[in-house]
Formats: sequence, structure tokens, C-alpha cells
Amino acid sequence: MNHSDAADHSTEKKEVESVRSTARDLSSRIYEKIALKGKVTKPGPLVGTCAGRSADKFFTIRHTWSFYDSPVDDMRKAVHRLKEKLPEQGWKITKYGPDDSPGHSLEIFARNEEKEFSVQITLRDRRGQDKGPSMIEVALESACFQTPDGKKVDEY
Repeated sequence: MNHSDAADHSTEKKEVESVRSTARDLSSRIYEKIALKGKVTKPGPLVGTCAGRSADKFFTIRHTWSFYDSPVDDMRKAVHRLKEKLPEQGWKITKYGPDDSPGHSLEIFARNEEKEFSVQITLRDRRGQDKGPSMIEVALESACFQTPDGKKVDEY
């Protein structure tokens, strides 16, 4: 996913922790809408660099996680539910449907202009394959922000 077209470089100055907190909140709301029992991977939001920008002053926040250990048919319903419910939370769906992979995984691309984040949600149906469990993958990423004057990004 090219996040720069979903949430292009912002001129806004923000604290890293503020953007990280927004990522946690947005991820939590997506998780709540999945509304299934299962397991979730644990990594939290991470600081990333912005292409062509100074790593000392400019940053993005990326939060990728997966939901698994639930029946695939239920996860498919959850992705359909996300398509219906995300707009209620400020997300604009920019793409919905099967991807170009051999398994034609169901995916959603969405933007939240107010929060300056984009998300890609993909259902990986791996039934009958030796590639691990089926899962819903969530890749959330902020726009590129600049640190406030006098501050540097020191969390890579």
C-alpha cells in the first residue's frame, strides 16, 4: 500500500507520542468492529521515516497487527462489517474487493482525512495451504508529520 497517497505529507507539527496515541485509538476501534473471539498479534505502533525527508524532524507512525484463530467465514463477515462501519468513524473507503493475489484475498483500503491516517485491511484465507493460519491483517499508517520546533525524532 502506498500510504503517501492515502495521507500525504502533512505540514502539521505533532509530537510523536500524540500520533502514536491516535494510532492506538484507531486500531482499537477497528478491533472492536471485528467483534469476534480470537487472538491478536502484540506489536504496538512504531515510528517510521518519511521518504525524502530528514529522519531527525519528520516521521510517520505505523501500526500493523493481525487477528487470527477464528473461523474464516466469521472473519469474512467481520471484514464486510468493517466496510459498513468504518465510514461511521470518519473513514472513507477507497477500495473494497479481492486483491490480485492467487487467493484473491478480500481487502479494504480506507482513509481518515481528519486523523490523517490510512489503513489496509486484508483477509488472508489460508484454508488448505501450508502458509500458517487464516487471518485479518491490519496495516495502519499516519501521514508524515514534523516534530515541533526544537525537538527531534529519537525513537527509530
